[in-house]
Amino acid sequence: VFNDEDADGCSDVDETITYTFTVTNEGNVSLSDIVVTDPLIAGITFVDGDTDGDGELDVTETWTYTADYAITQDDIDAGQVTNQATVAGTDTNDNPLSDLSDDTSVLEDNPTVSPLCQSPAIAILKVGVFNDEDADGCSDVDETITYTFTVTNEGNVSLSDIVVTDPLIAGITFVDGDTDGDGELDVTETWTYTADYAITQDDIDAGQVTNQATVAGTDTNDNPLSDLSDDTSVLEDDPTVTGVCQDAAIAIIKVGVLNDEDADGCSDVDETITYTFTVTNEGNVSLSDIVVTDPLIAGITFVDGDTDGDGELDVTETWTYTADYAITQDDIDAGQVTNQATVAGTDTNDNPVSDLSDDDSVLENDPTITEICQGDPNDAIAIIKVGVFNDEDADGCSDVDETITYTFTVTNEGNVSLSDIVVTDPLIAGITFVDGDTDGDGELDVTETWTYTADYAITQDDIDAGQVTNQATVAGTDTNDNPVSDLSDDTSVLEDDPTVTGVCQDAAIAIIKVGVFNDEDADGCSDVDETITYTFTVTNEGNVSLSDIVVTDPLIAGITFVDGDTDGDGELDVTETWTYTADYAITQDDIDAGQVTNQATVAGTDTNDNPVSDLSDDTSVLEDDPTVTGVCQDAAIAIIKVGVFNDEDADGCSDVGETITYTFTVTNEGNVSLSDIVVTDPLIAGITFVDGDTDGDGELDVDETWTYTAEYTITQDDIDAGAVLNQATVEGTDTNGDIVSDLSDDDSTVEDDITTTELCQGASIALIKTGIFNDENGDGIAQVGETISYTFTVINNGNVTVTNIVITDPLTGLVLNGGPIASLEPGEVDNTTYTGEYTITQADIDAGEVVNQALATGQDPNGDDVSDDSDDDSPIEDDTTITILPQGSSISLIKTGVLNDENGDGFAQVGETITYTFIVTNTGNVTVTNITIDDPLPGLELNGGPIAELQPGEVDSTTFTGVYVITEEDLLNGEVVNQAIATGQDPNGDDVIDISDDDTNLEDDETVTTLPQGSLELEKTGAIVDLNGDEFTQEGELIQYTFKVTNTGNVPLFNITIDDPLVTVEGGPIDLLPGEMDSTTFTATYILTEEDIDALIVINQATVTGEDEDGNVVTDLSDDPTEIADVDVEGDGDPDDPTVTIITGVLNEEDVEVFNGVTPDGDNSNDIFIIRGIDRFPDNTVQIFNRWGVEVYFREGYLNDTDAFDGTSQARATLNKGKELPVGTYYYILRFVNDDGETRQQAGYLYLNR
Repeated sequence: VFNDEDADGCSDVDETITYTFTVTNEGNVSLSDIVVTDPLIAGITFVDGDTDGDGELDVTETWTYTADYAITQDDIDAGQVTNQATVAGTDTNDNPLSDLSDDTSVLEDNPTVSPLCQSPAIAILKVGVFNDEDADGCSDVDETITYTFTVTNEGNVSLSDIVVTDPLIAGITFVDGDTDGDGELDVTETWTYTADYAITQDDIDAGQVTNQATVAGTDTNDNPLSDLSDDTSVLEDDPTVTGVCQDAAIAIIKVGVLNDEDADGCSDVDETITYTFTVTNEGNVSLSDIVVTDPLIAGITFVDGDTDGDGELDVTETWTYTADYAITQDDIDAGQVTNQATVAGTDTNDNPVSDLSDDDSVLENDPTITEICQGDPNDAIAIIKVGVFNDEDADGCSDVDETITYTFTVTNEGNVSLSDIVVTDPLIAGITFVDGDTDGDGELDVTETWTYTADYAITQDDIDAGQVTNQATVAGTDTNDNPVSDLSDDTSVLEDDPTVTGVCQDAAIAIIKVGVFNDEDADGCSDVDETITYTFTVTNEGNVSLSDIVVTDPLIAGITFVDGDTDGDGELDVTETWTYTADYAITQDDIDAGQVTNQATVAGTDTNDNPVSDLSDDTSVLEDDPTVTGVCQDAAIAIIKVGVFNDEDADGCSDVGETITYTFTVTNEGNVSLSDIVVTDPLIAGITFVDGDTDGDGELDVDETWTYTAEYTITQDDIDAGAVLNQATVEGTDTNGDIVSDLSDDDSTVEDDITTTELCQGASIALIKTGIFNDENGDGIAQVGETISYTFTVINNGNVTVTNIVITDPLTGLVLNGGPIASLEPGEVDNTTYTGEYTITQADIDAGEVVNQALATGQDPNGDDVSDDSDDDSPIEDDTTITILPQGSSISLIKTGVLNDENGDGFAQVGETITYTFIVTNTGNVTVTNITIDDPLPGLELNGGPIAELQPGEVDSTTFTGVYVITEEDLLNGEVVNQAIATGQDPNGDDVIDISDDDTNLEDDETVTTLPQGSLELEKTGAIVDLNGDEFTQEGELIQYTFKVTNTGNVPLFNITIDDPLVTVEGGPIDLLPGEMDSTTFTATYILTEEDIDALIVINQATVTGEDEDGNVVTDLSDDPTEIADVDVEGDGDPDDPTVTIITGVLNEEDVEVFNGVTPDGDNSNDIFIIRGIDRFPDNTVQIFNRWGVEVYFREGYLNDTDAFDGTSQARATLNKGKELPVGTYYYILRFVNDDGETRQQAGYLYLNR
């Protein structure tokens, strides 16, 4: 019963349906363990009916249950809620029984259908916002209005195929709102669309845009619905009105052009000015009734601009007018004509608009001013200036402060007298009037020429320039008080060239260079890289300034300017002296020469870019002598002699005939190069030069070190003395031919000590210790108690007799025999006096070796101890003696499993356990440590460990245990098979590994634990029996069912029966051994009903039930072996497809042809379900169902087109609409009306593959 909880007369999400479940006992025995379940409802509540309160459903009782179900949007969209409950119980023999619910009858199993009311509705709101895109505060053509369309579902069912249209707008864009992405407008969703509209001039002239949109869609029953938009409410349908602003404005620009009609270059009375009037629409609406007026002009003529000829000044138009005006004498007297026009019109709202003219801008209202000429005052006066140089000291060249006399001639070049005449010159302070005012009126008449004069004292800059260039100015006033003026020319009244007066030039330069030696280390003499500081004094010996002064010296890279440019102009003036300085690092060649001689050069450029230069002198600007700077000389030499003893037989001591190698190092300790170097030694006949003359010039340079070498053969006397003492001498010649020499020292160039080379005297012995393992039982490996025998060899490898030699050995347990050795001569060997015996331990075997070292000690003739640590094979080493002990490390692992039948039923069930025992044995001869066990069996709980240590032969069977919980997959396999790995480390840290066996240390077989279980498999097939042989199926004809039962478990099963809710199954019960099959005992016959004929299909499923010897029940749902989908409903690994029997209807074969294979793989072959000839019968329907009778496709008016069945779910009430269907067997039902008006139908299998 539907509960309309908000009393709105229709269903809403979360309103409820109250279900009542009535359970009756339709048999003749009491039933217990009654359970009512419903896949739609989680909790079902028992109400009443157990009249005797015994918890059993008696034959006479009716039990009532109730539950509430909250309806969903999907339910409302479907228009109904369809579901079915199941009741289950147990009879008095503990047999299970159950029933699917019916809506009205205890004899049927029809689902319960609860209809839900549907009320589809849709609404749309449209809102417009004007976008002032140029931000000018008003609307313009092509600016936009953004419309937002808000679509809501005002009903209670989902809506699809939503389309928003607007006659004003071509493209409307979906924005958002489909929150679940299913393409349906859900009841809770609000969808938003948007579109932009470009406004037109007509819209602006109208002052608004008015329009209305429409939304359309389809409800869940494919009924169309729509709504006209409103601007504010989902309940109304008013158009959306968006206002656009209007701004009416007009502007006029007036421009005048003077017409010089007699072409005399100036204005005359009655010449004209032509005025052009440009009128523009500066607003955003069209204007009419345009009129231009001007108080100065009677007739103004329209020229052009009304492009569309509508008599309106459009926003995009510019209208042009013109008129002529004749100028008067007053205009010429004023020098200009000034006036202003007016334009007037009417906007679209009949409001007047007007504007006063401007001369160049639509934004201003300035009068138009047209200038007229009155001659050029700049052409009315002229001046000529001439200069003469005065050589006042008669030296033939110019000097500072000699003078130039200038004469200025002024004339009137216009047609009026000029007054207030003034001559000025920026070069001269006082200019004197001479004559020319013939009538003495103080005015420069047109016929007069006035003369002026002045003197100018020349400067150094003038001489540098080689000339004096300047220009005077004459100024005056015309009769209209206008100023007149002219720049002077040197020859003509028509030009304005400056007056240039030449002066003579004489350029010259000089440099003096002085050097001072710097004794920087204050040693009283010169050294390489000590410096000479040079000072360069540069003077200007001519009469012009010099620039680009550069001082260079081939000896010096960088010369630095110090001072002298007093005016900072970068020029060497005639009065200036410039100073430069530079340091020069003296070289060995300079010291060898005893002086440094060189010369600098100064260069520059005179004012005419001519080069000037001079070679330096040491004292005078008039000479060019080089500068010579003396450096002191100090000659000295030194030799160091070093001797190295050569132990040529590598015995660590000296022998007669062995040698000493002497190295002689000769250095130049002075500051001049030395030649003719000779090294002599009274002890050695031949001394050989090795290297050091880096430049190959045969001279011992100050920075060179020469090396000599010689060998000396030692004698017995030298050894007796314990050392060799001697001294060498070196001689050479300095750059002045003087001899220098030195006696050798052993380590210093400032001393003359004799070189002493020590010779050794020493005693030495050596001990060799060797060990041999005795494998006394001959098994190839070491055991505790076996022995090692040691041999000791003593050698005197010194040059003196060693006595009282004793051997000691720290090895615990070693028995050392023999000794001491009384005496051992140099070179003598003893290998018999000492022997040893050692018994090995387990620790030794674990180590894999025995390592030890002995010590031999004796006394030399001086009573000093001589000793040696033993080596294993050499008298010159001290390696420990290592005796290898053969090892064999190994372990073994045995793993056994025991099934724990925890419920005692004799079978394994999911959740029961297997207990595993692990036995680890050390089968080697070394201790194994840190033994762990790893078992890859998923879900195994492994406890214990690690085993810290396991001695050889030791067994551990308690440390590790494991428990494993049996899974469904294990039961399907019938056994649990696995294998563990034991890993430990031998004494060397190497892994010792074994894979487990099930019963022995010698194998690696897997541990297999068998799981006793029972399992059945049932296959059911149906075939129609055509009783009357007419090849068509009618009500009352039969379906014959056959059943194949197989024992797929590993235990015998008994009392096997089959139950089918559709039919009574005959035959049985039977017993089956594991693997045994029966296909003949069970059969069933079903009589077809009219409902079956109408449905064209019968679907059903049977259940097989058996029990093992302990009474445990085993069941299986039947499978249809012809179905390829093989859906495993029970999850037991066997398919459980229901048995589908297709009923053949009445259909003339010549009408249509059905192709029942669909392979939608895009190869254009059978990609869709093809019914050939169906286009002849448009009144048709096609339904396609899956194996469980769920409709997956429905279409009226089926065609072989793009909407044909292509393997995707497309039925009206199908979940996952549009999704690909799984591969498998489906069945179709085709109904159509033929040309005779007869209804035909056919059903059959449809095979879907990909």
